[in-house]
Amino acid sequence: MPDTAIVTHDAPARRRGTETRQRRLQVLVRLDEAEERLLGERAASAGLTPSDYLRQAALGPVARVRLPPPDPRVESLQRLLGELGRVGNNVNQIARALNVALKAGETPAPDGAAIADAAVAIKRIEREILATLGVEEMQPA
Repeated sequence: MPDTAIVTHDAPARRRGTETRQRRLQVLVRLDEAEERLLGERAASAGLTPSDYLRQAALGPVARVRLPPPDPRVESLQRLLGELGRVGNNVNQIARALNVALKAGETPAPDGAAIADAAVAIKRIEREILATLGVEEMQPA
């Protein structure tokens, strides 16, 4: 049996967007990770979704749904959001350790260095977000 199996069937009843209503049949293609990555790269470089890229490769230019070029600001904000999540996780771990110590009847000494590092990271992320958005940093009143 070949690596790639193609099965055609009716799409599920879930409807999203015009394309789903117009195209109700699906063709499933099995790919390994390298093939999926290559398909994604080629589709992105053509400005198409992977579905549109495969449709055009198989049928010719039937439908042309071009993706807008990626906005570097969005990519930057996504990266900063991830960083902010990591800082929040660190702050949560500090709070959890303090709460465990308090419940055990201990008088914990907060990790001042870790808290200061988190505050510095949050301020840096805030400045980067404002710079990405083209907003001047507001000075405290």
